[in-house]
Amino acid sequence: MTKGLDKTTEAAAAIADRCLCARIRMLSRMITGQFDAALRKVGVTANQLTILALAIGRGGTGLAELARDLHMERSTVTRTIARMLEHRWLTSRRGPDGRTKQLAATAAGRRKLKAALPLWADAQEALEESLGTRAATVLRGLARHTDA
Repeated sequence: MTKGLDKTTEAAAAIADRCLCARIRMLSRMITGQFDAALRKVGVTANQLTILALAIGRGGTGLAELARDLHMERSTVTRTIARMLEHRWLTSRRGPDGRTKQLAATAAGRRKLKAALPLWADAQEALEESLGTRAATVLRGLARHTDA
């Protein structure tokens, strides 16, 4: 093996072992999977529940605002919202400028959130127990810190 390949192998091992991006993305997928499994009983995903909660909490919201605030690709938010519109959990209308979309939760969306709430609470409690209070607090703090 040449010396250059040894350095490349070392660098690859360091990235695989220490890369914050890779580790946080893995953790995100694991956590999302736990919440999706818990919420499956009422037919909603973690992403859908988050969007419902924001739409209800804000009294309506714009599609572009959601994508920005959730740090998600607009196309991903659009696909998720399309499914939610099909389920009639949200309504969509043109914004005041005629170009933007304004979303609001329907009565069915509010019922879906209400049905999901105890499942979400159980998943949240289980995850906090698994992580520990300190780690959960740190993660929430990091997420708040990234809000711009």
